[in-house]
Amino acid sequence: MIKHFYLSDGTSIKVDGDNPLGKGGEGTVYALPNNQDILLKIYSKRALERMDSIEDKVLTMTRKTPSLQSYQGLTIIAWPQKAVYNKKKHFVGYLMHKVNAKNNLSHIITPGLQKKKFPSITWKDRVVIAINLALVMDQIHKNDSVIGDINTSDFFVYPQFEIGVVDTDSFQIEDESGKLFHCNVFTPDYTPPEVIRQQKKEKHFKRTPNNDNYGLAILIFQILMNGVHPFSARIAKTLDFDGNAINYCMEKELFPYHTNNAKIRPPRNAMPIQFLPKSIQNLFIRAFKPFKPKDSRPNADEWIMELRTLKDTLKQCRKDKTHYYPKHFKKCPHCLKEKVKNYDFLLKKLAGIEGNYTEYRDELNRPIFIKQQKPIMHSLSGQFYPTKKKHMIAKLYRESSIETMDLTSRGIKIEHSKLYKGLNDYLLKVKKHIYTDGRQIGVVYRHKTVFYPVKTFVKGSKIGKKSINEHTRLVIAKKIATLFKTLESLNVSIEYEQLYIDKHLKLIIPDMELLGSKESGLAPIRIKAAEIKPPEYYMHLKYLEYLQSQSESVSEEEKDDKAIKTDTEDSEKETDEEAFQFEKRDHHDLNTKESTPPMVETYDPFSKETLRFQLAVVLHKLMLFTHPFDGVFNTKKTPVEFFIEKNIYLHDEHDATKDISERSRVMEAYSKDIQKLFRDALKVEDATKIKRPSPDKWKKSLASYMKKTVRCQKNPRHFYHRSFVTCPICHENQKSDVEERRTFCISEKRTRFDYILNLNLTINKLILIAFLISLIVLLNLPESPGFLSQITTFDMNEKMDGFVDMMNLNGISSSLSSLFNSVKSFWNMIFGGVIHE
Repeated sequence: MIKHFYLSDGTSIKVDGDNPLGKGGEGTVYALPNNQDILLKIYSKRALERMDSIEDKVLTMTRKTPSLQSYQGLTIIAWPQKAVYNKKKHFVGYLMHKVNAKNNLSHIITPGLQKKKFPSITWKDRVVIAINLALVMDQIHKNDSVIGDINTSDFFVYPQFEIGVVDTDSFQIEDESGKLFHCNVFTPDYTPPEVIRQQKKEKHFKRTPNNDNYGLAILIFQILMNGVHPFSARIAKTLDFDGNAINYCMEKELFPYHTNNAKIRPPRNAMPIQFLPKSIQNLFIRAFKPFKPKDSRPNADEWIMELRTLKDTLKQCRKDKTHYYPKHFKKCPHCLKEKVKNYDFLLKKLAGIEGNYTEYRDELNRPIFIKQQKPIMHSLSGQFYPTKKKHMIAKLYRESSIETMDLTSRGIKIEHSKLYKGLNDYLLKVKKHIYTDGRQIGVVYRHKTVFYPVKTFVKGSKIGKKSINEHTRLVIAKKIATLFKTLESLNVSIEYEQLYIDKHLKLIIPDMELLGSKESGLAPIRIKAAEIKPPEYYMHLKYLEYLQSQSESVSEEEKDDKAIKTDTEDSEKETDEEAFQFEKRDHHDLNTKESTPPMVETYDPFSKETLRFQLAVVLHKLMLFTHPFDGVFNTKKTPVEFFIEKNIYLHDEHDATKDISERSRVMEAYSKDIQKLFRDALKVEDATKIKRPSPDKWKKSLASYMKKTVRCQKNPRHFYHRSFVTCPICHENQKSDVEERRTFCISEKRTRFDYILNLNLTINKLILIAFLISLIVLLNLPESPGFLSQITTFDMNEKMDGFVDMMNLNGISSSLSSLFNSVKSFWNMIFGGVIHE
């Protein structure tokens, strides 16, 4: 039976209704009799009723076509070309070019189908297919279109591995007026979790190319990894077999090849991700990490660039010419995979056949060889690896940070600034810049010592195998004070997380790219910005708000009059219930506003006082383990900026409602001069006259404190101030609460009476020593009448009176007199009572 349809200009279209090319729930597809490369899609009545705006969408697509729809006679994108109507001029479908490929992408991805459909395919061919898929995706996105429903059945593979895409009428597209035609369907295995979550809330919402990039990454992973889905996993004690965990891992955003969850492992039949070059690994990690709204997944352009680099550098196996593999292997990993089927065992074996070094280029196109198997250090901006030259190390930037933090240009600017020269003793010496494909991805430093973050120096911490004790902590604190003296002179701000140290206790700043100063014209990149803003910053904001409120205020007198009248009227209507009231408890509210805030007109983030506040924060974290304003309010953990804004110094202003964190060491564990330094640095008494302790003052006080520390007899790693009777650190490690530790420190501090007792004990020891020495001398000397006569004529009372007059010790004369009587009795026992009274 011949069916008749029409174009908008009245042109008739005839098709054989009994021989459609395909039929589905949405409609039927026919080939035109006179041109088999043109297809007609006719929607079913049910589909037209369900998609009430489909005509407008198709008409928009016919006007807004991609720049590239075909390639060398092959249809690449089966885009709607003409709208089609029935004889009643009702919209029923559209014309499109035919994708003549017989096999869709699932025939490449599914191992069983691949062996039947593409038996001679090589891994190099797979890389080509992945590139071509990204190229088609790029063309779609350049047309301001979003696929939305990514799946393997809509992508077809030509014999020479070109890619064609069908079902384009489901894409999301926007017309000239800004009206958005949504994509309302999705395939769960290729849809990002944020879209699935949003789909549960609302059916129609805007998709983005970044959503498509998630599905693109999954398809590329399956192509390169022989069909294994990137979220297929084994879950210990739950799903300890391959597969059946895809949706679980996608929902929880757990990428099995890069997760801290030890229970999640890739399937046993999977190829480890270490098979791929590091650059490709990083793209997959970026694509599948837990999503944040500002994150950008790798787009088609990035995949094309990295995959082409991979294709051009592949090695060919000597034993099996169909095997191609990445250049960072010495031997063919495909041959190994054919022998070793178990993922866990294969992972270890791959490490054994990896090449020692990966080749990069410097700015002069000279080779740089980096050993990338395992990073030797980590920093905030990248990972450090050894190079072929033992006196140098390489830092490769984190892929996600290169653009978001603009690391490359920042690093070059700082290298040529005064900041680089001024901090010469703390920064790593830049020797070369690492390039790949014309873009900088890292730096080579002249340095070979391993270093560690200062923030790791907590209880029981180590530098490598070297234990860190309290004395070491104080040495580091002194070095930090010295560093801040330099920072103060350069107007440079730094955070605790940016400080590192080597095994020789030398301070290092490995991420100069994050620094900033007034002179360099670069604002510092903050890790925890709220933690290093001093109270005067918030006072300044309050003062600005106060000025604004003053300028915008209305007449308050009228409001007061109305309030007085209302109060009077209400008082007349007072009932018995209102007359009786239970006594209410006091409510602690720290949000009460001052009528007139302190007049803090300006705030400079690089000022001397701001940097000194940051120094106190860093030292507090090092010495007392937490941020000084890390605390609880009404039994709940509260952000540090809450207490900073309120100018509440928790070590002094603690009560039942607010106190320092349980993780913090109590300030009472330190001497009074250290306590005073922290109080002066962290508490603002007068906002108009802020004067915090200088780095030099910190250095002197810390040096003095170190001299007055003693080693604990129970634990040699513990050093504490000699003003304590017993070790406060030992008590601290008993996991007592804050108030118990504070009480213990106060009770164990030495008093004046303790010092008098110690003085008395010392004097007694000296007298006993003198007595013993005299006794030894007398027993060993020959008898000498002259010598004995001199001893027996010694007037001890006279000598004691002279000593008392000279030292003005009238207050303790009775104690010395009693001591004298005791010594005299011993003397009489030995020499027969010849001491003169």
